[in-house]
Amino acid sequence: MDHCILLVLSIDRIGIGRLPRALKRHGFKVDILAAPHFLICSSRFVDTRYESSPNPEVTANRLRDHLAVQLRPYDLVVIGDDRLLEVLARRAGEPWARALLPFCVEQVDPACSFSKLAFFELCKKHNLTIPVSAVIRADTMIDPQKEFQYPLILKKDTGCSGNGICEINSTEELVAYHHGMPKGTACLIQQKVLGRNLTVDVLFEKGSPRAWTCSYILHVQNSPFSASAVREYVNVPEVAPILGQLGLLTGAHGLLGLDFIHEQPSGRLVLLEWNCRPTVGHTIAMDVGVDFGLELKAMLAKKPALKQRQTKDRTIQPLFPEDLNRAISNKDWRGILRWALLPQYWRYMPWRDFPQMRWHFWHTLRRFGSRLWRHANSSKGKGSRES
Repeated sequence: MDHCILLVLSIDRIGIGRLPRALKRHGFKVDILAAPHFLICSSRFVDTRYESSPNPEVTANRLRDHLAVQLRPYDLVVIGDDRLLEVLARRAGEPWARALLPFCVEQVDPACSFSKLAFFELCKKHNLTIPVSAVIRADTMIDPQKEFQYPLILKKDTGCSGNGICEINSTEELVAYHHGMPKGTACLIQQKVLGRNLTVDVLFEKGSPRAWTCSYILHVQNSPFSASAVREYVNVPEVAPILGQLGLLTGAHGLLGLDFIHEQPSGRLVLLEWNCRPTVGHTIAMDVGVDFGLELKAMLAKKPALKQRQTKDRTIQPLFPEDLNRAISNKDWRGILRWALLPQYWRYMPWRDFPQMRWHFWHTLRRFGSRLWRHANSSKGKGSRES
């Protein structure tokens, strides 16, 4: 009997839209619980679509009710976004919600699934290598000059894809930010570490890492801290013991992503945060020798790890449509032309999932047309002022 997986989302994300195909190619039955207008619902690799809402509280309740009436339990329920993880973590006292968190809640504070402050406390408690860090609360203030050197990276407690992260370059900037913090809130400040952004995509099985890939982020989509648009896959053997230690401490289970800074020139790996949900890397790693869908199938069948390893090093992987959207936003005309004219780029497009390809085509066309319209109007207005 085919394994059946339920993907649940309260945020429309492009990256996880690739996951149904990565699972379906290995015989999984893929069900979706999400708002009907989400990109993932258009995938032809989805078997059954259950309607939900962009409201994470509503989605959580519909998920609870949906699971309660299933005659055959799902082999795995995958929570696809941080907002929904937050709702489930806050309801961890309910057995059904507790069971969906991707780690052992007897070992880890459920808030670690969404809170940067909670994850910082976990790392601090177990002496994991992280940047010099401190918590700033709206009602108290440390003297940053005694503990830090600028620049600092400031992170709100919650957020994803770079939301709520900014760089602070002076005491004045930090004080101004602190004065604007809502009452009762807190944020994390960390010493900026010089090096390369390294993403590690992992499949854990009850605390043991079964398969993983490592990639540097070469380009991001919008802000300096947003999600990746181009990756360079690399072999970093030093990451293995860190994954083993983190898995042992947390009992992590499922598809997770970790973000590091590969400090230069020391080569030290500095852990920044983790994502307790699938990332885009889980869906594209087949090109470098790791098939997470195949490994997940073996795991659910209770078979030993397949011992997959990255077979390619220094492999550059542009993401579609993320890199094309980046090129449009940044007016990178060379980047736009690469996607339009070079056949080697076309192989990264989801041609086998035509409904999604059609969605990307029209969405990108609208973005490009909007940019051209604004550019034309801006040039016209500038010419009028000069005359």
